[in-house]
Amino acid sequence: FIGYFAEQPWHALEHSDSQTNRALRNMLDIKQLPCLIIVDKEGVVITMDGCQAVLNDPEGMRFPWHMKPVHNLHDGVGSLSQIPTVVAFCEACDIQTQKAVEAAMRPVGEKFLASQSKTITYQTSGVFFRHCITTQEVAFTIVTEPTAIGANLRSDMSLPECKPGAAELPAQLMLVDIPDDGGFYEGPGGQ
Repeated sequence: FIGYFAEQPWHALEHSDSQTNRALRNMLDIKQLPCLIIVDKEGVVITMDGCQAVLNDPEGMRFPWHMKPVHNLHDGVGSLSQIPTVVAFCEACDIQTQKAVEAAMRPVGEKFLASQSKTITYQTSGVFFRHCITTQEVAFTIVTEPTAIGANLRSDMSLPECKPGAAELPAQLMLVDIPDDGGFYEGPGGQ
């Protein structure tokens, strides 16, 4: 471990440090391993879903993968399965409509993203860990291109299927609450 770790640019915990491992699992609400959580140099969490961030951006073009006020479904599921999410289905709309929908969602998403955060600090073995927990009440996602995830959501909510080359479908807002037994609620639709 020590020889391998000496070559790495990041921190690691020895498996034998069970107190710190347990504290971090509790602090970060880790439910399964492996788990990749990306933190900044101060120990503040940037994203809890580092695996998806890396897989969806293998070249690191969007590094360090901070949470966005409006997540785009083509970048993966985001927090869709964790918290209620307002989803704007506009993959069959023109680019101007998509930009207008995202622009309308952004200020609300920013407000929700900034409103629910707190910082937890934990010290062990002379090391400090800080975790800024952002507990959004509602997340915001936009669907700008056909994806398997978008198609599954459309099917589950009995929305019209979005086929490439088909007639343009109007934008449709839905509140998706997967944590509440997959609940969903229809919002306004149209241009």
